[in-house]
Amino acid sequence: MVAKKGTIFLFMAFLIFAFVVSSNEIKKMSKYGFKGETNDVVMIVDTETARLREAEPFVPLFIYLNNSTKETIKAERGSFTLVTPDGDKLPLPSYDEVTKGYGSDKIGNDYTYLRKIEDYASISFLSSKMIPKVCFFPNPSNKSVLYDKVELPNRSYFKTLLYFPNVAKDKNGTYTLIFEDQISKIKVEVPFIIEWLKK
Repeated sequence: MVAKKGTIFLFMAFLIFAFVVSSNEIKKMSKYGFKGETNDVVMIVDTETARLREAEPFVPLFIYLNNSTKETIKAERGSFTLVTPDGDKLPLPSYDEVTKGYGSDKIGNDYTYLRKIEDYASISFLSSKMIPKVCFFPNPSNKSVLYDKVELPNRSYFKTLLYFPNVAKDKNGTYTLIFEDQISKIKVEVPFIIEWLKK
């Protein structure tokens, strides 16, 4: 009986370990794109722009968020958290913090660079309708406006540029972007790496 209980305990421990490992598994969509999914909510993180900003005080992450659940989920500034390789949990900063600490010119350059990148992720959401003009960090070079309180009904998605403090600088390791709807408590985590462009 003791041996049987010991076997059951080891089996349960293995299942818990397997769940933790799988939940932190890096799932690549492209060379710089990473994907996470929970309960029909998908988030994609693209790091191609981020890798150019290793020495900057803020790092840009281009994201897609798709909702295929039967309920409406909400995304706002408090919905996103970045976990660094050191385990630091960073909230999304204000727009003013980024323009002052990073620079309006660099934000404009990031948007220019993004326009040159192939949109490989939208094809994953062909059955969803894109919500346009979502903008957590408006481009100072054009007439985009702040739009950071988003409702995502069933079969809809948006894409937008986010900035987080670059406290780890050019450190290697796994980052994790977390989205959590504060009402439904739906939570999606995307582990990813940044292949910093060494100069």
